[in-house]
Amino acid sequence: MGKSIAGAAVLYERNPNADRTLSLHYGAGIGAVLGTNDDWLPSLPLFVGANLGRSNNKFEFGLAGFITTKEYFSNRLNNCFDCEGDFSTIVPFTLYLGFKHYPKDGNGFFYHINTQPILITNSYLPVLPWIGAGVGYSFLKQ
Repeated sequence: MGKSIAGAAVLYERNPNADRTLSLHYGAGIGAVLGTNDDWLPSLPLFVGANLGRSNNKFEFGLAGFITTKEYFSNRLNNCFDCEGDFSTIVPFTLYLGFKHYPKDGNGFFYHINTQPILITNSYLPVLPWIGAGVGYSFLKQ
């Protein structure tokens, strides 16, 4: 739920230069987003970003988004924070900023927490603050 924007996901992340002060990371996964009829739509979360920091505690930032397997953009959100028109749509990409903690030797469990605004079109509240969190396992030593 950290970089999947609006739903749970299982993600694979690649960080080839984790030992550097500034390192790029990218990844993809399998997830789900909530549709308008309280049904879950399969999704493909994607992200690209960077980690900044010298120690095992890093500041992370980047761009995250998702692709759904159904027509998500045609879904209408009728109960959407005082809509100005007939419907609103959640924009399927966002920026994220957060904190990531790796184990000291680079091999083991890590966790991260981030904030990411969710953008909603045609609404009095166009930006919804959102918090994401995740836990994972690092297979490579730093």
